[in-house]
Amino acid sequence: MTTGKVTLVGSIEAPSPEDHPRWVEIHPNGHYLYALMEGGNNLAQYVIDTATHLPVFTHQTWPLIPNGLPPSEKMYRSDVVFLNRSGSHLFATARSNDFKVPGYISAFRIGAAGQITKQLFISPTPTSGGHSNAVSPCDWSDEWVALTDDQEGWVEIYRWKDEMLARVARCDIPEPGFGMNAIWYD
Repeated sequence: MTTGKVTLVGSIEAPSPEDHPRWVEIHPNGHYLYALMEGGNNLAQYVIDTATHLPVFTHQTWPLIPNGLPPSEKMYRSDVVFLNRSGSHLFATARSNDFKVPGYISAFRIGAAGQITKQLFISPTPTSGGHSNAVSPCDWSDEWVALTDDQEGWVEIYRWKDEMLARVARCDIPEPGFGMNAIWYD
C-alpha cells in the first residue's frame, strides 16, 4: 500500500565529523556513490551494498582543493559533484570564501564498474565562485560542461576533450545572485 510517507531505512556517518556532506551523485549502474564533503573539501567514494542497498565507505577520498591550502570551511567549502552523460568522468567544485582567492574544479576518470580510477586535475576557477562555482555537465553529450559563478555573474561553457577542459564561451549577466546553477536545455 502506498502511503506517500518517507521511511528511513538506514544512515551512515561521514568519514570525519568536520566533513559536512553536501552533495551526492550515484553512478548509473547503481554500484557506486560519490559524496562531496563541503567542510572537508574532499570527495568520498562509497560502494552500494547489494543486500542492504546502503552506501559503504570505501576509505577512499580525494582532495577538492590543492594540498597545502587550509582545508577548513573557513576558507573553502566544496559545492557540487556531477557525472558526465556517459558516466565515464566526474566533476566537482570547491568555492572560496574570499573573493580575491579562486575556487577549484576537479575531474576524475571513472572505471567501467563505476569506481574512481584517477583524479585528473584540480584547477583554479576564474573567481572564488561566490555562493556557487557549480559545475554542470551537458545532459546529451560528454563534450560540454558549464561552470557558474555568482561573484561576478556569469556562465562559462567548456569543451571536454582528451580529459582536458577548454573554455569556449562566456555569458556575463551581472545580476545579483545570478549564476547559482546551470541547466542544459535542447
